[in-house]
Amino acid sequence: MLLLDYSVCIALIGKPSQSLSQKMLAQDTQNLGAPSIVKAELLLVARLSRRPIENTRLVEAFLKPLIVLPFDDPSAEEYAVLCAEPSIRNADFSSTDLLTIATALALRATLVTLKPSVFVREPRLKLESWA
Repeated sequence: MLLLDYSVCIALIGKPSQSLSQKMLAQDTQNLGAPSIVKAELLLVARLSRRPIENTRLVEAFLKPLIVLPFDDPSAEEYAVLCAEPSIRNADFSSTDLLTIATALALRATLVTLKPSVFVREPRLKLESWA
């Protein structure tokens, strides 16, 4: 399972590069998902935009073929383990990043990102850069 982070999703919804578009088109959507926390962030940004109705529709259309994965009990346990690690506790992660990492770890998924440097501090996380 490939799990798209916020940076990939927002780039694909906006004006993606040809390279990013090609990477997305090459994927099997049955193996492609996004954490529910990423969905929440995308919807928030859409609703705070100048065109909330139009942008909310864009987000919903983008997410429709993907599997949106919930933050469930295994994710919550991974979150607790993750946040208890001193190297993570002292790092500059956003709460969205931490919840995304926890979801990916719980699912044993590969996190796809445009910003791998943000996530490399967690050695258990499988990463794929689409930058």
